[in-house]
Amino acid sequence: VVSVCVEGKTFEVVRGGGAFPFRITEFSRRRRFSVLLNVEEFRWLAIELVRFCSSKGDPFWVRTFRWKYRCWLLQLRKNANGRFILLSHFASSSQPRTLVFPEGQKADGWFGVANFFKKVLIDANRPRSSKQQKTSPTGFSKAELQMHDVKNVVVHNLSPGMVTTDLLMSGANTKQAKFFINVLAEPPEVVAQYLVPKVRSIAGSGS
Repeated sequence: VVSVCVEGKTFEVVRGGGAFPFRITEFSRRRRFSVLLNVEEFRWLAIELVRFCSSKGDPFWVRTFRWKYRCWLLQLRKNANGRFILLSHFASSSQPRTLVFPEGQKADGWFGVANFFKKVLIDANRPRSSKQQKTSPTGFSKAELQMHDVKNVVVHNLSPGMVTTDLLMSGANTKQAKFFINVLAEPPEVVAQYLVPKVRSIAGSGS
């Protein structure tokens, strides 16, 4: 359970299992509402909020996302208390539910919520084992680079296999284990000699 506070409100994210592993709850003096999201829905929400915070704040900003029978609507709204982002959830089997993200002073509220959701998503995608780590999803990077007028972003993933390091070899306490690792792995110098020319020769285009 993790949370962030914005203008007297608390937004809490609880991660669980099943088809909808994310539950966002809005706590305030007058209301308490929760919505359940699957991974694709939460990723969309987090990335769109980051993109909005990186933009100039279009007063007619609206974003939608559909997943099977579920539909989500993000829109910038305004009332007597100021501006806010309204998240609405529509499903055929339930009443519409909403969450309200206030702007805060100098948009600190929006930036706080966006960074909070971004961190939750990155933590959820982080592998438990360091040996299985992969590059993080590129959606956040593209959204933030757009703020600096960088339009085309190409990401290459390289998997050179195992590299013999002191940490890896410290677990090989038998002759058979050392032999097995040496068959699968190479010293860092050998891996670098093989990979560096290939990395330098990479060229591509895309967005």
